[in-house]
Amino acid sequence: NSTLEGRNFQVLMLVQALVGAISPNFRMVALCLDKEQWVIKFYLETDIEEDIEEIEEVIPFLYQ
Repeated sequence: NSTLEGRNFQVLMLVQALVGAISPNFRMVALCLDKEQWVIKFYLETDIEEDIEEIEEVIPFLYQ
């Protein structure tokens, strides 16, 4: 949803999904709308398996 309300809702869902998942290794989480599809990008300082697992656990929650 490209309305302000829709964008705010997506940001809120992302923040709620990431509560407790973020570690000091996370550098950025980006959320953008690309042609009516939400794209989430995770940037880590190093590829730590525990952080990658956290990301893999969060993704399905976001697409419910």
